[in-house]
Amino acid sequence: MKITKKLEKEILAVIDDYWGSYLKGDLQTWASYLPDNYLNIGTTKEEIWSSKKEIVDYTEIVIDQMVGMAELRNKKTQIFPIAPYFMVHELGDLFIKVEEAWTFYAPLRVSSLLEKTKDGWKILHQHGSYPDSKTEEGEAFAFDELKAENKKLRDVIQSRTIELEQKNRELEIETALERVRARTMAMHSSNELLETGAVLFKELSKLGVNIFNCGYVLMDDEAKMGWNYGVNPGDGTIRPLPTGVPQTGTKVLEAITASWKKQESLLLIELDPQETIEHQTYIAEN
Repeated sequence: MKITKKLEKEILAVIDDYWGSYLKGDLQTWASYLPDNYLNIGTTKEEIWSSKKEIVDYTEIVIDQMVGMAELRNKKTQIFPIAPYFMVHELGDLFIKVEEAWTFYAPLRVSSLLEKTKDGWKILHQHGSYPDSKTEEGEAFAFDELKAENKKLRDVIQSRTIELEQKNRELEIETALERVRARTMAMHSSNELLETGAVLFKELSKLGVNIFNCGYVLMDDEAKMGWNYGVNPGDGTIRPLPTGVPQTGTKVLEAITASWKKQESLLLIELDPQETIEHQTYIAEN
């Protein structure tokens, strides 16, 4: 079948009117080109229709997003006869309006199968697609791009996993502190200091803190006396250890006493192996 200039002009006029009425929101004119058994595979996941009714119902919902908001520019059209039908290929650049500015969206390709019937021209089937933006010239698949995206995805997953682990750890610590806080607030007498210390040691151990001793020190300035509440490494119980002030038992106790006198809010002590043994021995024997 030969396409004459007259026939080509007629088909182009049909296509122009078809898209023109669609983009103006004239759905009655646009739908007049569709037969009842119209078929379409569009550019998005949900755009698969097997009848005129299906696509008309869908278009009535989304047409507000199209009217005055989309244009196909730099269009090139080709017509191929496939007796008794005609295939029309349209290639162009899709522009959309974003905040009153026209913005290039993507290259667009549309193929339409037309037939001239006793009721006029009908578009039997259409298919729209965007070219694969990942592939380079001469490539069927963008393997390198996909590998890079997969690596990026793995990095994001790893980062999110670490973030989730950190948040879970923070929640574990907060829960442990809340248990210690609850036991402390429930105290009615100093005799319950032993139980409070036991809860502190238990919660730190559950958090995976490898500790030899855990407790606290109470200082009485007037009595010149302090009380160390620490874990007995032999049986794991908490017991009070009265100490004189100033304390001269070990480097740790001396440092605690000195820090207390200075009213410091934080004390960090670094011990060498020998000093650690001396302190542990002192606590165990006293």
